[in-house]
Amino acid sequence: MISIRIKFFTLLLLLFAPKIYSQNNIPVKYNGFTPRDTSQTMVSVAAGMGVPYAFIGGKILVGNKYVTGDFGLGMLPLAWTPAFSIGGACYFRDRYESIRPKISISYSTCAAAILILDQDDMEPMYDEMFSGIGVYLGIDWRLSKTSPLCLDLNVGWVFPSVGNDEIERKYDEAVDDLRSRNIMITYEKLNLDTPKISVGISYAPARSLK
Repeated sequence: MISIRIKFFTLLLLLFAPKIYSQNNIPVKYNGFTPRDTSQTMVSVAAGMGVPYAFIGGKILVGNKYVTGDFGLGMLPLAWTPAFSIGGACYFRDRYESIRPKISISYSTCAAAILILDQDDMEPMYDEMFSGIGVYLGIDWRLSKTSPLCLDLNVGWVFPSVGNDEIERKYDEAVDDLRSRNIMITYEKLNLDTPKISVGISYAPARSLK
């Protein structure tokens, strides 16, 4: 019985091995175009805003056709406080496809922030950043049929490490302190419990087609 199974699987291997080998060595066309780079490793750079970009900044991505890891550097605008992010993404389609759905996760030192500005000169009167994790569903959308430029669109949730209640408490304390010094400010809702959007644009030479 065992020898029959061995013979059966050997036959299958002999039948399909040439096909598998040929599929891995013949360039596949995407919308009539072939990849310029068929290597496994892909390196790309991106710029944008959101947790994966450490609020506002850039990042570098390294991975293969379906999985990437990334590291980003950014800052809290106006306060110009530096931040970083680290994370990765899993894609549901080949990197050469025009639209690639994905799920991603990023840890950032600027997952949430309190920034209170002077109403006259827009100078920061109080700023504080909070680390945390962002979990997103998104897409990479090629800007043209063969371009290495892609739009990075994501929507998801952010989970600050200190918790939303603690951030709201710190915000209220900052507001009370400023008002006690007769500094007038406009109250703005923090929107900590709402879905967050991440937007960027990436340049990935290995994704270009010809």
